[in-house]
Amino acid sequence: MGAAFVALGFVRMLPAEAQMTAVLIARPIAAGGLALAAAGVLCAELLRRSVAAARASAVNRGRPGRIEVTHPPELRTHGA
Repeated sequence: MGAAFVALGFVRMLPAEAQMTAVLIARPIAAGGLALAAAGVLCAELLRRSVAAARASAVNRGRPGRIEVTHPPELRTHGA
């Protein structure tokens, strides 16, 4: 898509016989690139909406209770 817009920008630098060809080819290529970009965005949105969000599972990490602080030393707590 970007190459098509660059080609349109440099049309004046091309030889006279290539200018019309560049104009005739660059515009459909730019439109096709834009259509592909829009399709990619729509597919990504469809995929995002179709996949269920991951649920936060309640993982049992041992006994619930107090968390012991070990670092920094001045804030260290001692477990009972």
